[in-house]
Amino acid sequence: TTQRIITQIIFGGGKFDLDSGRTNSFFYDEYITAGYASYERKFNKLTLRAGLRAEHTHSIANAVTLKEVTDRNYLTWLPSLSFTYAFNEDKQLLLSYSRRITRPNFTQLNPFRFYLSPLNYVVGNPYLQPSTTHTLNISYTQKAFTVAVSAGRETDPMTRYPEYDPVTNFLEYLGTNLPYNDFASIEISFPLTITKWWRMSHTIGGYYLKELTPYHGVNYAIPIKRHMVNGSQVFTLPKAFTFDIYYSYRYNQGSGLYIIRPIGNVDLGLQKTWLNGALNTKLNFYDVFNTYEVYYIFREQRIINNRLKHWFGNRRLALTLSYNFGRSTHTAKQSSRNEEENRAL
Repeated sequence: TTQRIITQIIFGGGKFDLDSGRTNSFFYDEYITAGYASYERKFNKLTLRAGLRAEHTHSIANAVTLKEVTDRNYLTWLPSLSFTYAFNEDKQLLLSYSRRITRPNFTQLNPFRFYLSPLNYVVGNPYLQPSTTHTLNISYTQKAFTVAVSAGRETDPMTRYPEYDPVTNFLEYLGTNLPYNDFASIEISFPLTITKWWRMSHTIGGYYLKELTPYHGVNYAIPIKRHMVNGSQVFTLPKAFTFDIYYSYRYNQGSGLYIIRPIGNVDLGLQKTWLNGALNTKLNFYDVFNTYEVYYIFREQRIINNRLKHWFGNRRLALTLSYNFGRSTHTAKQSSRNEEENRAL
């Protein structure tokens, strides 16, 4: 992928003058070469799958304004292994291990001030390293009921941390790699059919995170136990109407430096088909109570009384109409984008 940006901020009294202190020219080229091998074998009810992927990355981050060039070449091995035991057609147990890599994106690397407000800005770090994640997962499935447990460690995770200048009142968010973070989770998903006209589905999750965060001479390693529940209720109404309610709620969130207030939302939908199923109409009301916003509170108020709020503006009403003109024998070619393609602008 090749990503480039040249940004000029111009100020002046009555005319445009180049502000060299806040003008940036940054070029980023990334070349990824990958190869993989996979193996699968079945022993009665046990299925073994193994894979090995090798990725060579060559990246050049050229901060022209700063006269700094970061040239990297590295090879990463990404193994995976899984065992699936099928008790019968409706019940199975899965055990898997994987290692994956997460590379910094263009915004994280670009050493330019992206202003959030006149006194707040984000600065990229061209020296960020990619992170690697080891994950062990075990899951049990019986028909539509699923229990999944996972745990692992991410080394060199990428994050941002705040620095405040009391003289200028500037608050900047800088990028860095943390030593590691440990994580674990359990998720339970299950559907329920109350009557033939009322069915529901829920997912309940518990998550654990402990990341080592060095900040101002102190190593913060705060265990965070996050919880989540989301679900939907679907009602089949007379005259081919369908009414659905979706809801989600997350609480006890946070990171090594921030506490995140609970966040939740409710969506409503009303759907009906017409003309023997040829015409479909759907009316959706998203974020009914206008509650989908994140609120960050800095843990160490004695250092910075820093609070952030971001409102996503998801509350909206949408009407969708679709008409099926008939059956078609044409099959569209399905294309999928891998992680490297998604990184390109």
